[in-house]
Amino acid sequence: MATHTNPPHGGTLIDLQCDTAHALMINRKGMHAKAKAGILKGVTGVDDPYETPESPELYVDTSDITPDESAQEILLYLGQREYI
Repeated sequence: MATHTNPPHGGTLIDLQCDTAHALMINRKGMHAKAKAGILKGVTGVDDPYETPESPELYVDTSDITPDESAQEILLYLGQREYI
């Protein structure tokens, strides 16, 4: 996995991994279906492999907590490091 030391938009890049059961993932725009049909290219998990971060700065296991709790973990992390 490539990690950018100088993101193109400026600022700081934080390597975050949110782990969840694949069956629970929601794809509201139908991108995965379009990618499987060959309409879209470069969709992670379809024709572009997903690369699990080797050592993420923050790991959030979303399988046992609510989306609000997941967001709270991320906000707490950012606050502790004075990003927000």
